[in-house]
Amino acid sequence: MTTYLKRNKGSQVLKATHRQKVYLPMARLILLLLLGSGCDLYHHQKCEWFLEPDFENPDIASKGYVAICVRNHKLNKQKCFLEMKLQDAERDYQKPITYSSLKFDVKGFPRKIRSYEICGAKKE
Repeated sequence: MTTYLKRNKGSQVLKATHRQKVYLPMARLILLLLLGSGCDLYHHQKCEWFLEPDFENPDIASKGYVAICVRNHKLNKQKCFLEMKLQDAERDYQKPITYSSLKFDVKGFPRKIRSYEICGAKKE
């Protein structure tokens, strides 16, 4: 551990204070751990997301599909302008999923949900 030294006006070397010895290295270590841990701030990897119908924009879906929003009620976040097949939407309504497991078609509006993972089981 590095010892920090202070000099006063009389050119006398004083020992490092307790704050310099303990608190600064601890603060640096905590900051390093927080930055390196890769926190999931938006809960994309937690089972808190739900597939729900988009009642504000129901007419954007193609024939045979239904407009969907992916919602997280704990964070009060959502992603809309998505669509999926009606039978899949009815079957998996209000089942928790992880946002990071959602796979979308690259092109098109609204974006089609290709696959997702229901917590505990895989859905393709």
